[in-house]
Amino acid sequence: MTMGKATPDEIASAYDGIADNLGEVLGSSLHMGYWGGPEPALTIEDASHRMTDLIMDGLDTSPGQRVIDIGCGTGSPAMRLARARNVTVVGVTISGVQVDIATERAAAEGLSDQVSFQRANAMELPFPDASFDAAWAIECLLHMPDRLTVLREIARVLRPGGSLALSDPVLRSPHMTGEQREALDRYYDLFKVVNVPPIDDYPGILRDSGFQLDRMTDVGDHLDPHRWGPRGWRVLSESLRQNPALTADKYGLTPEQHDAFLTGLASMEGLPAQGYLLVSAHLAGARGGSR
Repeated sequence: MTMGKATPDEIASAYDGIADNLGEVLGSSLHMGYWGGPEPALTIEDASHRMTDLIMDGLDTSPGQRVIDIGCGTGSPAMRLARARNVTVVGVTISGVQVDIATERAAAEGLSDQVSFQRANAMELPFPDASFDAAWAIECLLHMPDRLTVLREIARVLRPGGSLALSDPVLRSPHMTGEQREALDRYYDLFKVVNVPPIDDYPGILRDSGFQLDRMTDVGDHLDPHRWGPRGWRVLSESLRQNPALTADKYGLTPEQHDAFLTGLASMEGLPAQGYLLVSAHLAGARGGSR
């Protein structure tokens, strides 16, 4: 399992500082986009919404139920879920800036009565046992040092039979060159990625946290080419080169360090080691329980 050293406070500070910049680069959602399907996505935002909808397809909910959004970012997926499923969504993030942005967006969209956001650590959720019907975690577990602890916390706050849907980067293969490993580790360190497990470990992680796996699909070959996909490292490098505030300005890299980092990212192009899972699971007990 690949591990980094960033603390929760460091991760919160990083997202506090780049929330607006990421939104400009990636669209209203701060997660990867899905570029597969019968019709091509036209924009990054189209692809991001498509990914949100794919994850939503794995979430078992009924109108009026209560859903927790782990690592809610700036709120776009939570609002999309609330509208599509007519559920109440509580989003949590360790970034106070993201809470403020998400809360303002919900108010602007007229969803304040249905969607709310608060600052919280997913490894110590401030909610009673069995207080939610469903949960999702979109591309956030990579910032948490212990997936098992987070998933057990999610299991604790879900009711019996509660549904879980998540998306998560994984390592398909540990085989890469020294240059590629150095570039990947530098990427993890810069963007506070602390935990990326091998794909083969995932069923056991879910089982040990109390969930029963329903479906697990690696969609890494269809990811947003501006981010993490196995074919997209060079495009990511070029995109970041046009947005130096995400690297050089924010993280204090010299121009030489900035260029060396982006060159290293470009060397990752075509590497099949990086996958991206869509997972749906549920707790033991009656499915689709009432509130």
